[in-house]
Amino acid sequence: MLSNERKEQIKSNLIKIHQNFEKYQLPDQRQPQLICVSKNHPLNDILIANQLGEKIFAENRVQEMLKKQEMFMHLPEAEREKYDFKWHFIGTLQKNKIKDIVGLVDLIHSVHSFDLLERINKVSKKRGLISKVLIQVNIAEEESKHGFKVEELESVLEKSCEMKNVKIMGLMTMAPFYEDAEVYKSQIIFSKARELLNQYQKEYSADFNQLSMGMSHDYIYALKEGATFIRIGTDIFGERNYLM
Repeated sequence: MLSNERKEQIKSNLIKIHQNFEKYQLPDQRQPQLICVSKNHPLNDILIANQLGEKIFAENRVQEMLKKQEMFMHLPEAEREKYDFKWHFIGTLQKNKIKDIVGLVDLIHSVHSFDLLERINKVSKKRGLISKVLIQVNIAEEESKHGFKVEELESVLEKSCEMKNVKIMGLMTMAPFYEDAEVYKSQIIFSKARELLNQYQKEYSADFNQLSMGMSHDYIYALKEGATFIRIGTDIFGERNYLM
């Protein structure tokens, strides 16, 4: 049962976000896609947002994603037919979890090592499919975050050309968490990510054209730098207080 009150809350939040998308996205940029990050929020919130027009939902823990998929599949078939959405994975992915999500998600945003890329390729080959991924780049070189260093990108992209069962669609990055008065500094990180995307699109592939960056506290600066995927959780669903 979907709560009307909860639906109005989420609807109001989504309206504000899409208004900001229109206001701040680059004039010549194609419409960025909103990734609704449903971490620690119930399946009902996903269903509400999907009814409101959102098509892409993301988790950062494999276990939670699988649990929600299982819950959805236990709904009556007639109920499931009302919904149409895709899953993305945005969290730190462990190699032993790759087998659980290959083929279940439309895009993996967070490939942070060459070993991980090789494993995704291997599992995808076994299953006879091609997995779409983004390369996570740690532009700020924060020790607390995963991702390739900027100077490692060329090498990983060159090596990946030998892999037939992964398709690298672009880059993903995160800016450091700045206090409110300094969030504008995020734009420096996002600007560098855009420069890298443009550089390697020319050198690597025309299909290398996706840029996943920006979250609830800094997505406006990501829009200004041409993000194609924006990952938002709190500003849609509120503070995370749901436990699986």
